[in-house]
Amino acid sequence: MGIKCLFGHQWNGCKCERCAKTQDIGHNYAVVNDKCLEKCSICGKERSIEHKWDGCKCERCGRLRSEGHNLDLSAGKCTKCEKTLEEIVRTDLADAQWSMSGDSQSKYYSKRVNSLVEACEILKQLSSISPMTYYLVDTPDGTLGRDIVGFFTESPLKTKGIRTKYSCYGKSGVSVEAQSLKDYGDMLKTQSTVATLKASGQYGVLVLMMKCGQCGYESPIETNAGDMERECYFCGTNNKSHRGEVNVFTMQGMVKI
Repeated sequence: MGIKCLFGHQWNGCKCERCAKTQDIGHNYAVVNDKCLEKCSICGKERSIEHKWDGCKCERCGRLRSEGHNLDLSAGKCTKCEKTLEEIVRTDLADAQWSMSGDSQSKYYSKRVNSLVEACEILKQLSSISPMTYYLVDTPDGTLGRDIVGFFTESPLKTKGIRTKYSCYGKSGVSVEAQSLKDYGDMLKTQSTVATLKASGQYGVLVLMMKCGQCGYESPIETNAGDMERECYFCGTNNKSHRGEVNVFTMQGMVKI
């Protein structure tokens, strides 16, 4: 404090007009353009303010959050942040580490997540997979795997009442027609592997990508020949679909899958 304020300051809000000393009262805050921030016009002090959320996006600063999306299901993305369904799920993924096991011949990587849609997006993000390497993601609704050939399962996945945090975008109690069933990866090798497993008495089911008739998300589902119903991993809507029987020749003879 200078001598000129020896007998008291001459405060203008938060700042003395004589010696420029500041105090933490009397600020004159104003909102900074395009930011969730206020700045005092007298001393320059800044403070954060609450976001003004319009769904998943703040109207003031443009910050995004992983809730409140306004999905355009025909376009398969949010109209506000423009993220696709896949990008929305990946934003919410926890950074869980892979556990590794195996031997000199084969390697197994595994982790656990909360839902099949999370498992699907984790496995989709694997850029390259070496031969004899297997990735398995365990969920409360079953374990989904992927190897160099494509998606696979080693035991049945749950098909009704699956867990998803995005069910608000689905249709409860209503069945829709799936948009499509298509392959993923090397389908000929996938069919051969499934047929060989079945011929040897092991669990083997053909996994195909089902495009949901409600939201358009593609789920790797276990399929059977004929009519079937499966829930979308993203929105939980029940989808009806059909696939034909496939005859595969193996060392043990012809196998129907």
